[in-house]
Amino acid sequence: FETEVDFIDGADYNYLQGFYYRFKKDYEKAEKQLNYAIEKYPNFQRARRELVNILLLKDDYEKALEMAKANYQTQKLNAFHIQAYFICLIRKKFQTREDKIIIEELLKNIDRSYDTKSKEIANVMKGEFAFYIKKDNSTAIELLRECIKTNSSKHYPTKALCDIYAKSGLL
Repeated sequence: FETEVDFIDGADYNYLQGFYYRFKKDYEKAEKQLNYAIEKYPNFQRARRELVNILLLKDDYEKALEMAKANYQTQKLNAFHIQAYFICLIRKKFQTREDKIIIEELLKNIDRSYDTKSKEIANVMKGEFAFYIKKDNSTAIELLRECIKTNSSKHYPTKALCDIYAKSGLL
Protein backbone atom coordinates (compact mmCIF):
# COMPACT_ATOMS: atom_id res chain seq x y z
CA PHE A 1 0.00 0.00 0.00
CA GLU A 2 2.66 2.50 1.07
CA THR A 3 4.56 2.03 -2.20
CA GLU A 4 1.52 2.23 -4.48
CA VAL A 5 -0.15 5.20 -2.76
CA ASP A 6 2.86 7.36 -3.61
CA PHE A 7 1.69 7.30 -7.24
CA ILE A 8 -1.53 9.10 -6.23
CA ASP A 9 -1.66 12.77 -5.39
CA GLY A 10 -4.00 15.42 -4.07
CA ALA A 11 -7.07 14.74 -1.97
CA ASP A 12 -7.19 11.09 -3.07
CA TYR A 13 -3.75 10.50 -1.55
CA ASN A 14 -4.85 11.93 1.80
CA TYR A 15 -8.13 10.01 1.70
CA LEU A 16 -6.33 6.71 1.11
CA GLN A 17 -3.84 7.51 3.86
CA GLY A 18 -6.72 8.23 6.24
CA PHE A 19 -8.44 4.99 5.28
CA TYR A 20 -5.16 3.10 5.80
CA TYR A 21 -4.57 4.64 9.23
CA ARG A 22 -8.11 3.74 10.30
CA PHE A 23 -7.41 0.10 9.56
CA LYS A 24 -4.20 0.40 11.56
CA LYS A 25 -6.32 1.89 14.38
CA ASP A 26 -4.25 5.08 14.37
CA TYR A 27 -7.27 7.35 14.53
CA GLU A 28 -5.35 10.57 15.14
CA LYS A 29 -3.32 10.18 11.92
CA ALA A 30 -6.44 9.05 10.06
CA GLU A 31 -8.36 12.14 11.17
CA LYS A 32 -5.49 14.41 10.18
CA GLN A 33 -5.19 12.89 6.68
CA LEU A 34 -8.93 13.03 6.09
CA ASN A 35 -9.05 16.67 7.16
CA TYR A 36 -6.27 17.38 4.63
CA ALA A 37 -8.33 15.65 1.92
CA ILE A 38 -11.40 17.72 2.79
CA GLU A 39 -9.36 20.94 2.85
CA LYS A 40 -8.19 20.18 -0.69
CA TYR A 41 -11.63 19.12 -1.90
CA PRO A 42 -14.43 20.26 0.47
CA ASN A 43 -17.16 18.20 -1.26
CA PHE A 44 -15.19 14.95 -1.12
CA GLN A 45 -18.07 12.75 0.03
CA ARG A 46 -16.04 9.58 0.68
CA ALA A 47 -13.54 11.51 2.82
CA ARG A 48 -16.35 13.20 4.74
CA ARG A 49 -18.02 9.84 5.40
CA GLU A 50 -14.71 8.30 6.46
CA LEU A 51 -13.99 11.23 8.81
CA VAL A 52 -17.37 10.71 10.47
CA ASN A 53 -16.42 7.03 10.95
CA ILE A 54 -13.16 8.06 12.62
CA LEU A 55 -14.93 10.48 14.94
CA LEU A 56 -17.46 7.79 15.87
CA LEU A 57 -14.65 5.32 16.59
CA LYS A 58 -13.16 7.96 18.88
CA ASP A 59 -16.59 8.38 20.58
CA ASP A 60 -16.53 12.04 19.56
CA TYR A 61 -20.24 12.16 18.74
CA GLU A 62 -20.62 15.91 19.16
CA LYS A 63 -17.83 16.65 16.67
CA ALA A 64 -19.20 14.07 14.22
CA LEU A 65 -22.79 15.31 14.48
CA GLU A 66 -22.70 18.29 12.09
CA MET A 67 -20.76 16.45 9.41
CA ALA A 68 -22.98 13.36 9.75
CA LYS A 69 -26.04 15.60 9.40
CA ALA A 70 -24.60 17.31 6.32
CA ASN A 71 -23.70 13.95 4.75
CA TYR A 72 -27.21 12.65 5.41
CA GLN A 73 -28.82 15.74 3.93
CA THR A 74 -26.92 15.24 0.67
CA GLN A 75 -28.00 11.58 0.36
CA LYS A 76 -30.99 10.78 2.57
CA LEU A 77 -31.21 7.15 1.47
CA ASN A 78 -27.52 6.28 1.85
CA ALA A 79 -27.50 3.63 4.59
CA PHE A 80 -24.09 4.63 5.91
CA HIS A 81 -25.05 8.30 6.19
CA ILE A 82 -28.30 7.34 7.92
CA GLN A 83 -26.48 5.09 10.37
CA ALA A 84 -23.78 7.64 11.23
CA TYR A 85 -26.29 10.44 11.85
CA PHE A 86 -28.46 8.05 13.89
CA ILE A 87 -25.50 7.03 16.08
CA CYS A 88 -24.62 10.68 16.74
CA LEU A 89 -28.18 11.50 17.76
CA ILE A 90 -28.91 8.48 19.95
CA ARG A 91 -25.65 8.80 21.85
CA LYS A 92 -26.15 12.44 22.76
CA LYS A 93 -26.62 12.88 26.49
CA PHE A 94 -30.00 14.52 25.94
CA GLN A 95 -32.21 14.28 22.89
CA THR A 96 -34.40 17.24 22.02
CA ARG A 97 -37.87 16.90 20.57
CA GLU A 98 -36.35 17.71 17.16
CA ASP A 99 -33.69 14.98 17.63
CA LYS A 100 -36.42 12.42 18.33
CA ILE A 101 -38.32 13.45 15.19
CA ILE A 102 -35.13 13.07 13.13
CA ILE A 103 -34.38 9.69 14.74
CA GLU A 104 -37.84 8.49 13.65
CA GLU A 105 -37.17 9.83 10.12
CA LEU A 106 -33.85 7.97 10.03
CA LEU A 107 -35.54 4.72 11.07
CA LYS A 108 -38.05 5.16 8.23
CA ASN A 109 -35.41 6.08 5.67
CA ILE A 110 -33.16 3.11 6.48
CA ASP A 111 -36.08 0.86 5.50
CA ARG A 112 -36.30 2.74 2.19
CA SER A 113 -32.55 2.72 1.54
CA TYR A 114 -31.20 1.26 -1.69
CA ASP A 115 -27.95 0.02 -0.12
CA THR A 116 -27.26 -3.72 0.06
CA LYS A 117 -26.37 -3.40 3.76
CA SER A 118 -29.52 -1.45 4.65
CA LYS A 119 -31.47 -4.40 6.09
CA GLU A 120 -28.65 -5.33 8.45
CA ILE A 121 -28.08 -1.69 9.41
CA ALA A 122 -31.83 -1.24 9.99
CA ASN A 123 -31.92 -4.19 12.38
CA VAL A 124 -28.90 -2.87 14.27
CA MET A 125 -30.48 0.58 14.48
CA LYS A 126 -33.66 -0.93 15.93
CA GLY A 127 -31.62 -2.68 18.62
CA GLU A 128 -29.71 0.49 19.43
CA PHE A 129 -32.97 2.48 19.48
CA ALA A 130 -34.37 0.03 22.04
CA PHE A 131 -31.27 0.46 24.21
CA TYR A 132 -30.43 4.15 23.95
CA ILE A 133 -33.88 5.70 23.50
CA LYS A 134 -36.36 3.22 24.97
CA LYS A 135 -33.93 2.09 27.73
CA ASP A 136 -35.00 -1.51 27.10
CA ASN A 137 -31.85 -3.65 27.48
CA SER A 138 -33.50 -7.02 27.00
CA THR A 139 -35.25 -6.06 23.75
CA ALA A 140 -32.06 -4.46 22.44
CA ILE A 141 -30.01 -7.57 23.19
CA GLU A 142 -32.67 -9.86 21.70
CA LEU A 143 -32.88 -7.80 18.49
CA LEU A 144 -29.11 -7.71 18.05
CA ARG A 145 -28.68 -11.42 18.76
CA GLU A 146 -31.33 -12.18 16.14
CA CYS A 147 -29.57 -9.85 13.73
CA ILE A 148 -26.29 -11.73 14.26
CA LYS A 149 -28.05 -15.03 13.53
CA THR A 150 -29.79 -13.86 10.37
CA ASN A 151 -27.14 -11.72 8.63
CA SER A 152 -24.18 -12.97 6.67
CA SER A 153 -22.09 -10.06 7.90
CA LYS A 154 -21.79 -10.02 11.67
CA HIS A 155 -19.72 -6.85 12.04
CA TYR A 156 -22.34 -4.16 12.78
CA PRO A 157 -24.62 -6.17 15.06
CA THR A 158 -21.70 -7.67 16.99
CA LYS A 159 -20.13 -4.26 17.56
CA ALA A 160 -23.46 -2.80 18.68
CA LEU A 161 -24.11 -5.74 21.01
CA CYS A 162 -20.64 -5.44 22.57
CA ASP A 163 -21.19 -1.70 23.09
CA ILE A 164 -24.51 -2.39 24.79
CA TYR A 165 -23.03 -5.07 27.03
CA ALA A 166 -20.21 -2.73 28.02
CA LYS A 167 -22.50 0.26 28.67
CA SER A 168 -24.99 -1.80 30.68
CA GLY A 169 -22.28 -3.47 32.77
CA LEU A 170 -22.98 -6.94 31.40
CA LEU A 171 -19.54 -7.36 29.81
